[in-house]
Amino acid sequence: MGENTIDYTMTDGRDEIQKKVELYLQKLMDNYDTGLLITQARLLVVDPPGQVKEAFHDVVRAWEDRERVMTEAQASRKI
Repeated sequence: MGENTIDYTMTDGRDEIQKKVELYLQKLMDNYDTGLLITQARLLVVDPPGQVKEAFHDVVRAWEDRERVMTEAQASRKI
């Protein structure tokens, strides 16, 4: 996971990363001959480090505001 950006991990890359983690864990279980089968790996909480958390949330809010304004502008344009 450390090779990806937090943006990618939280959005587009989430499914891909979960699959990679699942495969990695299964390989590890196989190497140790545990007999365990990994059926699913899920990223339940993906948060940026505490030092940048507030700044990251500001960016997310700004992105959401941008999307909202663009949607409103498109709606107004069609009237």
